[in-house]
Amino acid sequence: MFNKITCKLNWKCDKEIDCKDCDLLHRENLDEIEARELDPAEIERAVDNIQDSGNRTHFESGAVRDIHEGKGDCLSIPPNAILRLSSHYEKGAKKYERFNFMKGIPCTSFIDSAERHLLKYKAGWDDEDHLAAVAFNILGAMEMEAIKPEMQDIPNRQGKRNFNYGI
Repeated sequence: MFNKITCKLNWKCDKEIDCKDCDLLHRENLDEIEARELDPAEIERAVDNIQDSGNRTHFESGAVRDIHEGKGDCLSIPPNAILRLSSHYEKGAKKYERFNFMKGIPCTSFIDSAERHLLKYKAGWDDEDHLAAVAFNILGAMEMEAIKPEMQDIPNRQGKRNFNYGI
């Protein structure tokens, strides 16, 4: 991990050393090596683009942050299931192409496939990872509702809320 122009620690240097060592070197030789100065306008733009609800969580340490409520609970997403699902996405990318499903697939196709895979799972089939296929198809239908609402072709869902994030 060598950074000849500007390292991750924001030191301006041309040393070919690891950033951790680079930081130590710069802290010891501040008079020899110029530290990167941040442009005040750049800082102002970054602060202006940070979304804020105005509500705060105060921590025992004294730190303060915007509240988490209403933003989803990503920490509770089961990592082993997501890793298992990522394997299904990888196999699909090899079979079709990466992001093929994002081109637009009718929700009826996703839901039909999800239901078929769920039935196969319940019937004890083990020829493929049917639960991962169910999850892939459910997520595909949800993604179509979010980015390609015209793909929502299930008659009883027409004109219904889609529960997209942030709505």
